[in-house]
Amino acid sequence: MQETSAQGLKGALLRHGEKYACGILLLIFVGYAVMGLGASDEPEVQKLKQVTAQFQQKAQVGTPELNPPPIERKAHHESVEQVYAVTPWAASIPTVYKGELVKKAEPPPKTVAMPSVRLLEPVVSIDRIDLTWTLEEPKDKAATLADPATYYYYLERKKEDEEWQRLGREPLTFPENKNMKYQDQDIQPKTSYAYRILPGTKDPKYITRDNKSELGRMSNEVTARTETIWKISFANPIKTESLEEDTIGSVWITIEKFDAVAGRVMERKVQKEGEKIGWWPATEGAPATSKHPTWSARLRRTVDVDFDTKFVLKLIRMGQAYTYEYKKCPGGFNCPGPMPTKDTMKINEIHYVTEEGKTEIYRIFSREPFADQLCPQHGGGAEMTAEERKRKREEEAQSKLGEADQLWVSSARTDKLKAQRIYRDLLKDYSDTDPVQRRKSHIEDRVNVKVE
Repeated sequence: MQETSAQGLKGALLRHGEKYACGILLLIFVGYAVMGLGASDEPEVQKLKQVTAQFQQKAQVGTPELNPPPIERKAHHESVEQVYAVTPWAASIPTVYKGELVKKAEPPPKTVAMPSVRLLEPVVSIDRIDLTWTLEEPKDKAATLADPATYYYYLERKKEDEEWQRLGREPLTFPENKNMKYQDQDIQPKTSYAYRILPGTKDPKYITRDNKSELGRMSNEVTARTETIWKISFANPIKTESLEEDTIGSVWITIEKFDAVAGRVMERKVQKEGEKIGWWPATEGAPATSKHPTWSARLRRTVDVDFDTKFVLKLIRMGQAYTYEYKKCPGGFNCPGPMPTKDTMKINEIHYVTEEGKTEIYRIFSREPFADQLCPQHGGGAEMTAEERKRKREEEAQSKLGEADQLWVSSARTDKLKAQRIYRDLLKDYSDTDPVQRRKSHIEDRVNVKVE
């Protein structure tokens, strides 16, 4: 084995000995050169050392020519592969850094929404229909509301079997309609109307981001039916003695009419049983007529208005017993709950016949019927405060005072005597209220008058 190795080494030296000798000589020369240059102080040698150091520094930090160009960060929705496709240098970056090239996904911008509109129950009067609506938050709780100052509303109306039509050429806008109310005065008696609202907004964020138009969702629909052109009320019924065989009742009648020309007008008059409501003589001894000079707020002048209601005052019944039922809690810690309770009071009834021949009854109560009296345990409210009790007594005093004043101006002796009884009750039971205190001396004077 040793002889074989020696023979191989001998053969290698014979074949490549010249090359080995040159390599050894070159290494010795380079070693001496480096040692000599390192120890030399000549300017050329120092310059060479500086160039060598600069080269080494650039090798560490890189050069603009060798460095890859900066990678442009793409939008959050581009994938890593898309970034690599437009940035070839990214392929040479280690995988651990590739995730930093793409921004993290940001949450989408909030939706700009408009609140929905809800129409409330209409309020019907003799000459108009009052509409009110509210705004409700959209279902998307995270949405941003459009600017309320930019809202507007198209009000649409449908008359019985007709098609929907918009009221007015222009929509209702903010702030002229910031209270969200509307009065429809273009109405006819005994007619049904339906209403709905189409909202909109001028907010540019609402228009451009989420919606194709400015309009929102249609509101709910509400309906209303107008009354007759007449509204009749009665007050202070009395029975006066007649020279004829029977007694005849009379009552103050207030007639409100919605006239097509004069608008809302009103007349008040004392009429007797059997008379046509709205008919009375213009002067004493003249025949009864239904046309009377009446002030018109719409026309701002007095005009002749026809008050032919085609109603007839049929019967007045005084002091009728009226029994009704209300709920009352016994109270206590272990209240068993509201119990049905009956109460009887005196009322006056006015019977009249309508244009259709139907008899209606108008009831005038001597006092307010009792409301349900429930304890807090069964849904009742707290007791009235001192201020609430005071306000209620003042309202009662004012009502009684008005009734007495109307009776006092009557020419009938029985009316004046009844007025004096009311005045005495006011001085006795309501002397601490403001309406009575302001007119105390005046009331006392009337009480002391001797009625002939």
